[in-house]
Amino acid sequence: MTTNASTDKLLQDLRAAVADVETLLNDSVDIGSERLTEIRDRAQTSLHRAQEEITRRARAAGQTTDRYVHEHPWTTIAAGASLAFLAGLLLARR
Repeated sequence: MTTNASTDKLLQDLRAAVADVETLLNDSVDIGSERLTEIRDRAQTSLHRAQEEITRRARAAGQTTDRYVHEHPWTTIAAGASLAFLAGLLLARR
C-alpha cells in the first residue's frame, strides 16, 4: 500500500467516524433506545478502526525510522547536530 493510499484510507476512516459521531449527537434526542444503540455501535466500530489504523501507521513509521538510523548512523548524527546547532543559533538571537 502506498503512502498516499494509506493516507486516503486513514482520512476515509476518520471521516466515517466523525460522521457517525455527528449522527449520534443529532439523532440521540429523537430516537428510541434500539436505534441509539445501533448508532453508538457504528460510531464505536468506526473510531476503533481509525484508532487501529493510526496505531499501525505510527508503528510502521517508527520501524522505518529505526531501520534508517541503524543503516545510516553518521548521517543521522550529522542531521541531529545540524538541527541542534541551528536551534542554538536561533535561541541565542532572542
